[in-house]
Amino acid sequence: MNTTGKVRKMDNGRIVWRKATDLDQNRIRFNWGYHDGALDIRTGFVRRDDLDKHYDTVYVVGYRAGAEDMRNATYFEDSTKAWEASGIESGVTAYRYAK
Repeated sequence: MNTTGKVRKMDNGRIVWRKATDLDQNRIRFNWGYHDGALDIRTGFVRRDDLDKHYDTVYVVGYRAGAEDMRNATYFEDSTKAWEASGIESGVTAYRYAK
């Protein structure tokens, strides 16, 4: 899955592509990471990149939360609880899932 951007087709047929970092909404980037992390655990995919050097910390926090939930069998395709526990929304800088 391409985690650096999303493609969306508009009603007028125009295709729009936005980088993840262009979005002001941390919740969306967290959600992408959350589901990617869960999917990687479910499929046994091993990441070759270093998450500590990833350009989007919010995505990484979501990724680690999704992976942890999948390993703990608490993943139910909804990132709301993990989002609330992460502390990102409240501006906490020491995110729960940060390494």
